[in-house]
Amino acid sequence: QGGGYNLIDTKNHRLVLRNLSLNSGFADIRVEKIFLDDWQQKPAPAIKALQVNGRSDLGKLTTFLQQLGAMTSEQKFGGDAVFSLDLAEKKEDIKIAGTTNKGNSGTVA
Repeated sequence: QGGGYNLIDTKNHRLVLRNLSLNSGFADIRVEKIFLDDWQQKPAPAIKALQVNGRSDLGKLTTFLQQLGAMTSEQKFGGDAVFSLDLAEKKEDIKIAGTTNKGNSGTVA
C-alpha cells in the first residue's frame, strides 16, 4: 500500500519497509516505516527510522508469555494496551511516546 518503496537488500544487509500490517490473536501492529542500515550490526541493527503503532490484548499476551515460561500461572495481565513508537532518523533526536491520546489500561495481578 501507499507510495514509496520496499527494499530487502541481502548484499548490503539493508531493509526498508513501509505500510506493513501485522495482525495476530494478541496484537494488531501497523508499521508505518522501518529502515535498517545493517541488520548484521551488533548488538542491534542500525535503526535509521522506525514508526510503529498498535494495540494488544494483554490477556492473550499473558497466555503466550506463560507458555514461554516468562510468567508463572499466578501472574496475569489484563486489559488492552495501545502503543506508539517513533524513533527519528537522527540518533540525537530519538523520541519514544504514546501518541494515540487513548492511554494504556490494564491490571497486573
